[in-house]
Amino acid sequence: MKNKRVLVLVIILSLMALVTGLVFAGICPNCNGNRTVPCTVCGGSGKVDATSADGTVWKDFKDCSACSGKGYTMCPTCKGNGTVYP
Repeated sequence: MKNKRVLVLVIILSLMALVTGLVFAGICPNCNGNRTVPCTVCGGSGKVDATSADGTVWKDFKDCSACSGKGYTMCPTCKGNGTVYP
């Protein structure tokens, strides 16, 4: 009985949306609703290589400036909202 009520409600809301032009938000396909994505600069590690004045390369030495060492950034698709509109 409960499933029928839910189905009827979904159908009614869908018809209302169709008639009124109302648009429902969907989950962001880029971040799956998580609001963040792995940093593209550091690959999600939060660290980047550093090069000293003499040319020595230090692997994963300093915090990534793009993500402040967190390893993730705000999703560019949904702007950190987790939802998108069709």
